[in-house]
Amino acid sequence: HAELQRNEAVRTRFLREGYVANKVGHPGAVVAIDDGIDEEGEVYLVMERLSGQSLAQRVDSQGGRLSVREVLVVAEGILDVLAAAHAQNVVHRDLKPDNVFLTGDGGVKVLDFGVARVLENTGDPKTRTGVVMGTPEYMPPEQARGRSEHIDGRTDLWAVGAMMWRLVTGRYVHVAETQNEVLL
Repeated sequence: HAELQRNEAVRTRFLREGYVANKVGHPGAVVAIDDGIDEEGEVYLVMERLSGQSLAQRVDSQGGRLSVREVLVVAEGILDVLAAAHAQNVVHRDLKPDNVFLTGDGGVKVLDFGVARVLENTGDPKTRTGVVMGTPEYMPPEQARGRSEHIDGRTDLWAVGAMMWRLVTGRYVHVAETQNEVLL
């Protein structure tokens, strides 16, 4: 989007997404093939082409719920990617059905590392404290409160549990009238 192109922080985060996704080094993490800035100064990111459907599309096509067996198979795929991500000090921070892709051959791909946090040994978390990023319905309390010093791999595990709950029951863990109330 043209207006986002003018925001240097957004441009930097956008280009960083491919680096972070590739850092995970797992076949279940989406692969960035190329990135850069074109002749007009616009940033771009080329991701691998996938065939299949998002987990959100899958659950919608099934009336809002999936079988426990299917949810467990998908969760196992996500958790396998997260084990590799966390071993590389990468915390996804925005796991939700829209960011999980079910490939035509039965595989699971984790997408959208745009708000991922890279935990560095330097103590610089590469994200700002107090800034809430992610999707409220799948966000653990420490993330909703903007307490970045408490965000680690457990943040992603909470989101997977919230996703599993949603997929099996058809309901969110927390329900409220507004996104701000969900955060609270």
